[in-house]
Amino acid sequence: MRKVPSEDSGIRTQWRAERIGRLGLLIGLGWDVQTIAEDPLIKSTKWNVYRKAQRLGLSIQGAAMAMPLRLPTATIDQLRPHAERRNMTVQGLVKALTVIIAADPSLVDNVLDDQA
Repeated sequence: MRKVPSEDSGIRTQWRAERIGRLGLLIGLGWDVQTIAEDPLIKSTKWNVYRKAQRLGLSIQGAAMAMPLRLPTATIDQLRPHAERRNMTVQGLVKALTVIIAADPSLVDNVLDDQA
């Protein structure tokens, strides 16, 4: 296993239970490999994430549809504390929320109908 010389790089070298569990969760949520690699708990390269998932028998399909999303700065600022509390990026939080909401049609309706 290649050791990273500096803690500042943010790259980790050992896959402990908590990190493996997080990897499985993020793959299950449908996150793409680059976003998983950037997750604060994973902190790895996308190639290491691919290799670890393969060794665990997990399949990273990648995003079914890449959709660039530009959010207003104020929205990002509102989401940041929620993401940080969960050790996630804002992008990861938005993706997780979208997956959760999309899985429940009544939740989609409720969220959108409450906007009026």
